[in-house]
Amino acid sequence: MPFTFKPEGTCEFYQVSVNNFNGGQEKTFIYKKGMVQFHPNHSFTFYPTEGNKRQFYQFCDTVYHTNIPELSAKDLSPLTYYYTLRSISKDKEQ
Repeated sequence: MPFTFKPEGTCEFYQVSVNNFNGGQEKTFIYKKGMVQFHPNHSFTFYPTEGNKRQFYQFCDTVYHTNIPELSAKDLSPLTYYYTLRSISKDKEQ
């Protein structure tokens, strides 16, 4: 789940998921944009204000596309995430 944080306190969220089932495949792309607030306990809350969702279903050689231009209020509810900071030494192999 990549986030893009901007200095003015805005944030963009991207999610891509792929599910395989019974010879078919479902791909979902979600984009949200909103405000972010960082907390002292290594967490932040994302307050999405807008977003969209695109889905693709593939069965054999046929692809079906579903575009949901705007997400519902339920999909735009605030979420809190926790993170850990780690330093990476350039001297060690990655």
